[in-house]
Amino acid sequence: MAQVLTDHTGQKIGEIRDNGNKLTIYDHTGRKLGEYRPISNSTYDHTGRKVGSGNILTSLL
Repeated sequence: MAQVLTDHTGQKIGEIRDNGNKLTIYDHTGRKLGEYRPISNSTYDHTGRKVGSGNILTSLL
């Protein structure tokens, strides 16, 4: 399942995909920006570095 993220003009700026055990965010070109892991309730950037607690995926856009 994917959730498309758009700006105020309707242009696609990113996408969040759910693979069951984590949510992954991609930019409009398909480049992975990070992921949210519900088990640890933490968000990680594309290098695997923890960037915060909770689901803050959209802040990576």
